[in-house]
Amino acid sequence: MGFWYFLLLGLGIILIVRGIASRAKQGGLILVGLVMIGVSIFMFQDGSADLVANWFDQITGR
Repeated sequence: MGFWYFLLLGLGIILIVRGIASRAKQGGLILVGLVMIGVSIFMFQDGSADLVANWFDQITGR
């Protein structure tokens, strides 16, 4: 799964760079890029998969 988190991190960086480099100052690209980077860094932490699994169990009521 680490490959997908690393890919998410790379795409987030690309979106931020494109958002900053665009002349229209596309805030949406920057925001989505920041969210993608935040999620990927969170998922790289130890125990994050268990934490997310617990959140999903609480949401579904299992």
